[in-house]
Amino acid sequence: MAVEGDLLSIIAPVSLLAFLILASLITAVHLIYAEPALRDHPGRRIGWLLFSILFGVSLFFGVRMTGVTHPVVYMFATANLLVFANLLGAWIVAPLRRPAELLPLCLIMSLADLFSVVSGPTKKIAESLDTYYRSGMKGPAPIGDFIIIKIAAPGLDHLLPVFGLADWVIIAFLCAASVRFGINDNLTGKGAAEMVRENRPAFYLPVAAAGLFLAVLSAHYLGIFLPALPVVAFCYVAYGLAVFPPLRRPRKSDWKLMIITTLLMGALMAARYYLT
Repeated sequence: MAVEGDLLSIIAPVSLLAFLILASLITAVHLIYAEPALRDHPGRRIGWLLFSILFGVSLFFGVRMTGVTHPVVYMFATANLLVFANLLGAWIVAPLRRPAELLPLCLIMSLADLFSVVSGPTKKIAESLDTYYRSGMKGPAPIGDFIIIKIAAPGLDHLLPVFGLADWVIIAFLCAASVRFGINDNLTGKGAAEMVRENRPAFYLPVAAAGLFLAVLSAHYLGIFLPALPVVAFCYVAYGLAVFPPLRRPRKSDWKLMIITTLLMGALMAARYYLT
């Protein structure tokens, strides 16, 4: 059943928002119930990460070998990607010691994502996916299709690809960082840190997820492929600076890292532009 373009422009954002709220709740549940059992047991976490990778690879080869592309298969794939993102995103927050360390990290990941979209691997993945979906999803799906989060929208007979695995890894990372430093990043009430203390989830729409919503929505209406992480990072940092004073106290080392990273990534992007 096809959906008219004007109707889809309304349905898609509503479906995306509903999915982000559900995915954020899943992340909160992970931080409350799973993370305490994994924090001091890296072997256990690695085991689950390997299992998630194996499951994803099995789905990929299963689809390639059988040709089955039923939406349920991709629902399982998306659920698996969310599990993997939460396991990894909450893990990489471990080295952080100060809230202000988030500033250079957000800048670095934004520049890296921008470079990847402009002339790196993300650009190649986006091009292969664009060709695949514009052709009516004929032939075998590209590998990149299995690291894309997809959502269901009423009236569509296939799932909509909305953002990449790396985007939710960073969302999970920022949510875990908020728990670590006691930042209330929830736009709708108590933060994840309070939920962890109370051992009970609540309605959760973290500011990072809201940033992702804005990025995906902008890409949808502009009809271009936009890097999501710069928008996610900007929303998180801007909100954090407004509500959490310790985030406003970066050290000289943080400033040096941000300046050096900006210069290096700028030079790399310029060189890539002029040499290609």
